[in-house]
Amino acid sequence: MPMLYERFGWRRNPFTLSPVPEVYVGNEEALRRALALAGAGGVLVIEGEYGIGKTMLLLRLKLELGE
Repeated sequence: MPMLYERFGWRRNPFTLSPVPEVYVGNEEALRRALALAGAGGVLVIEGEYGIGKTMLLLRLKLELGE
């Protein structure tokens, strides 16, 4: 499989159902607010219904903060 990745320029398996925070598309306002709070040392509580994107938001936040 790694050979296919190189051939098509993929960094990871594009057929996985795992979250890919680099291509986060969703509530940009929530991401902006979370970044502001985290940058100020605030405490975040992320809640919502199943499948709404909580994990993806947190993974993108981690990526943006370089954690």
